[in-house]
Amino acid sequence: MAIIDSHLHLITASMTLRMRDRMPVYRQQAVASARWRGKTFEERMKELEGKTLEDHAQSWLEAFDTAGVEAGAFIAVGEANEELGQFVALNPSRLIGWGSLADPKHPDAWREVSRFRA
Repeated sequence: MAIIDSHLHLITASMTLRMRDRMPVYRQQAVASARWRGKTFEERMKELEGKTLEDHAQSWLEAFDTAGVEAGAFIAVGEANEELGQFVALNPSRLIGWGSLADPKHPDAWREVSRFRA
C-alpha cells in the first residue's frame, strides 16, 4: 500500500520573508520575538537562506525514503505558487503541489491553478 502524506508545508526563506512583510508591524515584532521550533526568527532564517529548492526537494525525498512515503502534497507559505510549481517540477511523481489563490475570481486565476497537476 502506498503512503501519501497529504499535508506538508514548503517553507523557503523568500516565502517566510514575504509572509512576515505582509504582517502589520505589531505582528512583525511578535514574530521577531517568538521561538519557532526552539529558534528565533533570525536563527531560522539563517538556516533557510541559501537553501535552494533542489536542497528542499532532496531533504524531503530522503525523509520520504526513510519513512516509506511514496509522495507528499505540499502547500506553500504565502501564495508562493511559482516557487511551489518549480519545487514540484523537480520530481513530479513524488512531489505534489496544492496551490493557493489570493483571489479565485481574478481573471488569471486559472493560470495559477494550472501550474499543478490534477
